[in-house]
Formats: sequence, structure tokens, C-alpha cells
Amino acid sequence: MGTPSLLLCERVASRRQAARIRVPSIPPSVQWMATRTSVRSRRMTTPSNPPPSSWYAPPMRAPLVAAVLGVALFACNDPSSHGREPAAASSSSSTTSPAASAAAAPSGSAASAPAVWTGSYASKPGSMYVYDGGEWKGVHFRGDDASVGLGDGTLALTLDPKTHLVHGTGAGSLGDLIITGAFDPASGEVSFSLLRKDTTDRGFTGTGVAHLSGSALSGSMRLSRGDAHVIRDADFALAPAP
Repeated sequence: MGTPSLLLCERVASRRQAARIRVPSIPPSVQWMATRTSVRSRRMTTPSNPPPSSWYAPPMRAPLVAAVLGVALFACNDPSSHGREPAAASSSSSTTSPAASAAAAPSGSAASAPAVWTGSYASKPGSMYVYDGGEWKGVHFRGDDASVGLGDGTLALTLDPKTHLVHGTGAGSLGDLIITGAFDPASGEVSFSLLRKDTTDRGFTGTGVAHLSGSALSGSMRLSRGDAHVIRDADFALAPAP
């Protein structure tokens, strides 16, 4: 044992040494901020109630997500899947309506090529109905009994499957005609107007309707002269141009 003065000196020295290595205390406000920051960090890392959104995936499901993405990428790059679209296109083309197929038949080329139909018509005297009653009782149409516009002629129509438009020409007993109209590929119905090639000759003008079925295009036309004194009806039959 040392002397009392030596022991006192050793105690003072040990206390000074402990004071130098003591960790200073943290104020309460700093402790509260540290605790709040830690809680926020834990919530952002693994939320207790994650929202039902597609971007969040728990850490244990990460390998599963990667596997699903890998399978999807493999399916997109699978060469065997590239042949399916032409099959679907050929399937849809096989369901094309008979009228649309018939419109493309004359040319014998792709369905987008215009189809030409040619044939003849036979014109005969037409009639007009007038209601027989009231102030119209006894009224009848009194046209000119003329021989103009009677007989046979030719027609040529072109049907465009892309635009569904019809155009063509006519010649013969009804004079030179310009034809313009449209057709419905689904039903095969064709309608058109008959105009004069020479707009000053006051010749026959009118309308026509037809039905397209397979390799036959037939219908009728109804026309009158510019002075409305002569009416003509004409039936026609067309076939694919050779």
C-alpha cells in the first residue's frame, strides 16, 4: 500500500482519464430526430401496407419477377411465333364476301386491282305511273311515240375494290353515255348515274341498278330525254372482261 497522498493522486489521475474518454450525452431533441428518421427509413424500405401498385415487389419475389420477364422476352423473340400473323391474314381473306371476290375476279390479280365488266343492253319503251284519283283522275303520260332510243347497245363498267367506285361508258341506241356510281362489296349492290358524253345533245340520261353475284353482273336502267317526252327502260347483263 502506498501512502495516503499517493493514493489520492492516483484517484485524481484515473478520474481525469475517465473524463477524457467519456461519451458526451445526446440532448433529447437530437434523440427524437434520430428516432423519427430511423422510423421513416424503415417505412420507405419495407412498407407495412404497400399500395396495390405494379411497381412494388417484395424482396423475396424479385427472382420470380425476373423469371417472368425472362419468359416474356423469350416469347417475343421466339422465331416460331413469327408465322402466326400471315396465317391470321389468310384466314381473314378467306372470309371475304362473294361480291368483293367477284369484283376482283375479272382481272385475275390481287383483290385491290380494279375489275372490268363488259356486255350489252336492250332498250324498250318505258312508262310512268300517275296516281289515278282526285285531281289526277284521268291524267296519263303522253310521250312521243318515237323510234329513238330503241334497240341494243354496249356497256363497260369498272369496279374498284379499294374505293368502291364505279365508272364506265355506254354506246348504242341510247347514245354515248358516261357512267359513274358506287357498289357495296358486302351485298353486291351496284348503283350508278348515266350522263351524256356530249352535254349539249339533250340525249338520254338516267340511273341504273345492278347486282353482282359470282361472275355475273346484271341489272336495269331507266332513262329519259332532256325534254322528258321519251322514256326508255333497258335491261343489261355483263361478264368479266377477257
